[in-house]
Amino acid sequence: MKHRKFWPLASFAFGFFLDAISLGRIDHLADNLRLLAFLGLLYWLIPLTHMLAAKRIQSARLLKYERFYPLAIQFLFGGLFSAHAIYYFQSASFSQNIIFVILLLSLTLGVEFLENRLSNLYLQLSFLFLVTASFLAFFLPILIGSLSSVIFRYAALTALALIWVMLGFLYYKKLMPHPRESWRIAALPALFCGLLLWLYQVNLIPPVPLSLKHSGIYHRVQKVGNNYRFFYEKAAWWKFWTDQDHPFHFAPGDTIIAFTPIFAPTGLSTDIYHHWMWYNPVKGEWQQYDLIKLEVQGGRDAGYRAYTRKRKISSGELRLEVKTGEGHLLGSHSFEVEKVENNQEYELRYETF
Repeated sequence: MKHRKFWPLASFAFGFFLDAISLGRIDHLADNLRLLAFLGLLYWLIPLTHMLAAKRIQSARLLKYERFYPLAIQFLFGGLFSAHAIYYFQSASFSQNIIFVILLLSLTLGVEFLENRLSNLYLQLSFLFLVTASFLAFFLPILIGSLSSVIFRYAALTALALIWVMLGFLYYKKLMPHPRESWRIAALPALFCGLLLWLYQVNLIPPVPLSLKHSGIYHRVQKVGNNYRFFYEKAAWWKFWTDQDHPFHFAPGDTIIAFTPIFAPTGLSTDIYHHWMWYNPVKGEWQQYDLIKLEVQGGRDAGYRAYTRKRKISSGELRLEVKTGEGHLLGSHSFEVEKVENNQEYELRYETF
């Protein structure tokens, strides 16, 4: 009991570490069935605890474990938020939609400190809506084999409908507070639903289940069997950590290659775009230099090996943005181009993918 105040933080760290090493690909059936089972248990336990509190259940078997149900609800919420934070982190871009991942991590940690408050119906239904919507947001595209804002809207609205069905059940069992209070409880998930739809619209929610595995700028590519070799300039000896050209030395006749392997679940096919951006120092803003469409096929662990070539390029600061067809950012890569007289000034190394 002396160290009880440290239990929530230790529980969070242990649970998050366990999820990080045990969760596989986002389309693994066993992992998704486990998360679905967690959701199902929550939809059973939350009404059960309120029925027990109102003395509507007399079953000796259920009453025997009554004190453990709040702990189970806490565990299930923590497990779901933790798993979703990991999946969304894999798909997030640090320059734009990492905020939603931070929100999920905050909720994961918050659940560990809310043991005595998770019996509040406002809090339960708010959390339940968020875990349901965030699960369906990546589970439905896996089932359907497609990714779009329409599917995300279906996910959010389905989660809202499930919450309202539970509210209807509680109201039917006369477990709801005063009718005016009931309307407030029903309105809260609706507000969260509207917020999620707005966040997705402004690209602040990662485009799960897609994820950018790597991004690199190279001088040339060579196919060797089933693999590709991407060649980059040998860096100075003290830059032992780098496998990229920075700056990129561009000689007449050279080709610049952007390589972005993208993971997509098995059976999912979608379009992504390479947005080539150039920083205009006169106007002080980024301008689109080129736009190239690529079709991604899901299933490969290391990601679909998507790359584009460019033979004409301007010197200065450039940025490659990888986006979905609806403009959701998967990642970006900034680099500088310096034009040189010939390509004999540098030695090339390669990576194999």
